[in-house]
Amino acid sequence: MMRGSRSPTLPFALRSSPFALCPLLSAPLPFASVPLIAVIPQPNASVELREVPSPALEENSALFEVELSEVCGTDVYLQRGLLEGVPYPLIPGHVSVGRLSKI
Repeated sequence: MMRGSRSPTLPFALRSSPFALCPLLSAPLPFASVPLIAVIPQPNASVELREVPSPALEENSALFEVELSEVCGTDVYLQRGLLEGVPYPLIPGHVSVGRLSKI
């Protein structure tokens, strides 16, 4: 750190709890034998957690297990039904953190 520089600070909500911005994630999720996904079923509907079957691994591919996914402003607009021509249901989030589980 350079002399006189300040370390970046996070908004209070993120400092107090990484889940403060998303009450859906504030409760621990039970371990499931099948993957869980967040789904926006239709415009103006609550986000749902759904179990889906594990995908089959195709030839020359990898399976990425998502642990965290960012929800951006566009996802909020989609949930509120503010964008036209969007096929629902949809899975929000396009920046993800996880691990390769199969190669």
